[in-house]
Amino acid sequence: MTIHRLLVAAATLLASACATQIAPPADIAIKNVNVIPMTEETVLTGRTVLIRDGHIAAILNGRPAATARAAKVIDGENGYLIPGLADMHAHLGLILPWDGDPSRDGKAHDLCLYLPNGVTKVRNMRGTPGDLELREELRSGLLTGPELLLAGPSLHSTLPDSFGPKVTTAAEAEAVVRAQVAAGYDLIKVHNQLPQPAYDAVIETAVALGIPVAGHIQQGKSDVENARLGSIEHAEELVKMLGEDKDFSDAPAFLNALKASGAYVTPTLIVFETIAEYLDDDSLAALYNAPETSYVSAYWRRNMAAERNFFRQSFGENYATQIKGLNEQSAQHRTLTRQLNDAGIPLLLGTDAVGLVAPGFSTHQELMLMVKSGMTPFEALQTATVNPARWAGKTGAEGVIAKDAKADLVFLSDNPLENISATTSVVGVIKSGEWFDRPRLNAILDQCREPDVE
Repeated sequence: MTIHRLLVAAATLLASACATQIAPPADIAIKNVNVIPMTEETVLTGRTVLIRDGHIAAILNGRPAATARAAKVIDGENGYLIPGLADMHAHLGLILPWDGDPSRDGKAHDLCLYLPNGVTKVRNMRGTPGDLELREELRSGLLTGPELLLAGPSLHSTLPDSFGPKVTTAAEAEAVVRAQVAAGYDLIKVHNQLPQPAYDAVIETAVALGIPVAGHIQQGKSDVENARLGSIEHAEELVKMLGEDKDFSDAPAFLNALKASGAYVTPTLIVFETIAEYLDDDSLAALYNAPETSYVSAYWRRNMAAERNFFRQSFGENYATQIKGLNEQSAQHRTLTRQLNDAGIPLLLGTDAVGLVAPGFSTHQELMLMVKSGMTPFEALQTATVNPARWAGKTGAEGVIAKDAKADLVFLSDNPLENISATTSVVGVIKSGEWFDRPRLNAILDQCREPDVE
């Protein structure tokens, strides 16, 4: 063999060895896919993503021959891969208070709607001991669905005892926080007005135990006091601090306090936007005719009908006169959302999906409303990917597509950075390294559909 041939043979062997190192064995290889890593606003074209043991093992340029070593190879067909989405404000199986507590079946119904919509994480904002069991069944694989984060029963001072623990003193507040941490809840939820000593004890005990606090604005407390919450829920709660027809241009001190504290805000736009639609006959009919409404529970489809609609009854016989004001309030909430984002305050996507707002589907509606508010598609996607991971203290480990990150991924046919509605084009989902193709996701949805109501 000539020296030239020896050199060529050696180079070939070296290239083969390097390829083996770059492309390790994998459980799943997705080839020919465009990656939106969410570490920056970019599209990595023509990549191969290798997944092993529920994590991303490598992201390779091109389609290396080593993908043949993967147990399953998926052709991305030039589609788009994004991190799994998160809904950070949900109330699983919620029903009207006078109808009792949410049932296990109701919670399971809502849970099954998320994964087919690319939602791999859900933060349930008022949990129960039964939800702790549900979370373990999801973790063990007995149930198929998203990762579940749980707030404990809401802390308050004036609501009925059935709503959650009533705390009015520092001792009561500390005891409840410690009990919820010991039970295994992931965060503390504060709701109705807490006296200052109780509020102080909630925050201080939670900080000492390393658990986040989320909840509603505490009226009567200062900007700085409210900014102590780890995440503030609902844009309409901010209005309690700002006042009707006001925005952050009228209250720069509050905006600065939020920014200085590092607090997150979960606007939950879609649930409020829908209220005005319930009050108009044509809009209500359109809601009932929307494809996603067929997945809303029979309970809510029955209770939101015109003759018994909760909001129509709440506003009284002149309910239609409220539509203009509600639409103006929704516009105010979108303005606040844009201002918060422009100020660099991290936002979390949450939908508070109740009534005819279908869980899972609502995530895409919320993203669209964020873009309507003035955010870019990339910024809107951050609220459902990077920011939830950062809130949970898992920056880089979740909510991104990067080596060693958790393999919670959504495979889309279209590019959401060009049009945010592309998040609805879900071709497949990977949850903790397990592949769900569209037929499998559709089968899950079929199980979620309940009988028509009379």
